[in-house]
Amino acid sequence: MNKLCVLLILVILAINNIFCQIDISGIYSYLDSEYLKIDSNKFEIIIDDMWSNTINLDDGDSIASFGEVEYVDENFIKLTSDKSYYWYPHKSMVINEFHDSTLIDSLRIKFIFPFSENMEIKVRLNYRPLRTATNSKILTVALSSSLTYPQESLKNFSFDIWNKSIRENSIWGDYFGIVYFPTFLPPYEFKNKNTNVLIIEIPGLTNSYFARYFINGEYAKLGEDKIIWRNREYEKIDR
Repeated sequence: MNKLCVLLILVILAINNIFCQIDISGIYSYLDSEYLKIDSNKFEIIIDDMWSNTINLDDGDSIASFGEVEYVDENFIKLTSDKSYYWYPHKSMVINEFHDSTLIDSLRIKFIFPFSENMEIKVRLNYRPLRTATNSKILTVALSSSLTYPQESLKNFSFDIWNKSIRENSIWGDYFGIVYFPTFLPPYEFKNKNTNVLIIEIPGLTNSYFARYFINGEYAKLGEDKIIWRNREYEKIDR
């Protein structure tokens, strides 16, 4: 038992010794257009402003991805993006119900969010797919033709917002961003029987939401003052 404890202590000390010798913090450049910033166990992928006309980011927001760095050994690290960013727009979403006496046999759905590129909004009532709006944040749905029978009441609502302005994230024409903003089960349940107007505010749904991409535990190789990831060599330019 004592020998096992000693062995475990030696292994832990060896691992700690390896990691204490590794110091890769700094900024690494790829073709002077894309940067990998390492700060201890955090990373950011940064797109230079010179490429702002080819990527779909908000003005002044050049972070394409960010998250955690896991040190595997002296030769490899593992990058995993922070999931919280991708859930943030859902947490910021607010849905309000109203009644408009001038609307007859219709449900008006109005979306309010900063995303301003080409889009397609697909909505569903009572789990059934309905019409699609292209480049419009307001839909008016005729209820008599959308519901199964005239007496059916509005029970639930869900939607997807598709990004139709897919632009490359790099000079190689790659696109790693999010394709659409989905609602998740369970769908929104109507609270009032006389509701015929829905206003959906999503302040966190920005242009950069669709441009950022998720790195799901990808390995990067460490070299002398360089990091090799996705066959790209990021050279260290700042310590």
